[in-house]
Amino acid sequence: KTIGLLASIGQRTGVANVFGVNFSGFVAWWLWRTIYLAKLPRLEKKVRVALQWTLDVVFSKDIVQFATRHAPTISSAEVEGVVAPGNHFASVGNMPRDAAHGALTSHSPEIV
Repeated sequence: KTIGLLASIGQRTGVANVFGVNFSGFVAWWLWRTIYLAKLPRLEKKVRVALQWTLDVVFSKDIVQFATRHAPTISSAEVEGVVAPGNHFASVGNMPRDAAHGALTSHSPEIV
């Protein structure tokens, strides 16, 4: 028989049902972490995880944002050069194009 169910739902919040008793919030999150730590296989792993959790409380998360750029487009002349007679990787005749720029859209090419 199951003793209970635990789930961490983020931001130091959790939900739990242990021996039929429901918990939620910080207590459930702390209980989940305690049991998780207790069930780790080796002392070295337990120390590493506990240290990482402690550092997460002390220091804020690193937030990194990468600059996103549009993928380069390919002209129909370049496509025809790649898919030349005898080099049949894809049929580009049925590929939809962006009317404003003449670029191929994100639809998949038809495989020959």
